[in-house]
Amino acid sequence: MSQARERLLLASKRLEADWQQLKELWRDQACVEFERIYIASIRSEVQSCLLAMEMAQQAIEAARVDTAGRTGQ
Repeated sequence: MSQARERLLLASKRLEADWQQLKELWRDQACVEFERIYIASIRSEVQSCLLAMEMAQQAIEAARVDTAGRTGQ
């Protein structure tokens, strides 16, 4: 799961860098609206996904630790 999290994080950083470059050229109200409607939503969703992935990874690790002594019983 950490590989998927890292890929998502890298992709979101790449998207953010590309968006910043595009904003240098696209400076009108449509750009502002696009960012408000789409980019802000993507940022929020990515953060939510990253947090959920981290929590899932912690739960998996806790389950592994909890069941480590039980194997073979």
